[in-house]
Amino acid sequence: DSILVQSRLPDEIVVVDEGSRGPAIRRVTLERARTVYIRHEASGLSAARNAGIRAARGQLLVFTLDSASHHPLWLERLTGRLGDSATLASAGLVLPFEIETEAQYLFERVWTYNRGYRTREFAGAFLSEAGHRAAPVWEIGSGVSMAFHRRAFQELGGFDERLDAGTTENSGEAELWYRLL
Repeated sequence: DSILVQSRLPDEIVVVDEGSRGPAIRRVTLERARTVYIRHEASGLSAARNAGIRAARGQLLVFTLDSASHHPLWLERLTGRLGDSATLASAGLVLPFEIETEAQYLFERVWTYNRGYRTREFAGAFLSEAGHRAAPVWEIGSGVSMAFHRRAFQELGGFDERLDAGTTENSGEAELWYRLL
């Protein structure tokens, strides 16, 4: 519902249902305007994202998760820089819903998705600055708030589906950030 009250309304919303039980997701999705429902039997987040890419008609592809709630300016701000022909991707600020448990506190302190409020630009130099270490591409952004020009996927391919089962939650997006850079 937070996507349907954005200052910049989406042309369409593709909901990829990856293995839910029962009709609830399909029913809730189809009750909303601008939505397309896809039942996806293959497992894994990268496979589901690739199914969404194939189903979407637009040139700007935005990704989020069903557990997220978005500020009304989210879509406008997330896609605003994609009008620049040199910009292939954008990632937005991700804040926690709550910090009530010790685990939530530790996550936010050590491995937060909140990278601050200042705009940062990433280019190929980000990789070389890391030297002999892996560049910390997780600092670019999280799959809960990221957008791409369709041509990024046309040029580079989709999310690597081999990086789903048994890997960290964001390995598919991290690998894509490497390829983009």
